[in-house]
Amino acid sequence: MKTMRITNAEVKIIEEHRQSIKHEKATQKFRKEIFELAYQFNNWLDEQGEYPSFSGFINCFNPSHSSQNKLKYDCVIKVLDAVNSLQLSRESASC
Repeated sequence: MKTMRITNAEVKIIEEHRQSIKHEKATQKFRKEIFELAYQFNNWLDEQGEYPSFSGFINCFNPSHSSQNKLKYDCVIKVLDAVNSLQLSRESASC
């Protein structure tokens, strides 16, 4: 079998591609975590009769501790706002 040499530029392209794949996987994992947190936090809010707040999210709902808790809270609120803005038409609601 013949060994093929690649240039430094080609090595850089390969490394960048690998990094982009790694980033995409991390992004998908983060999105899934946000969807799950949003669902759980919404249920918790309903059970407690509370309104969303960062302090309630951290101190009472108590997600796993992370340096990204503020970012996660902001994303969860965006998801909840988007979902809560959805409305069915009257015709669809009667089905």
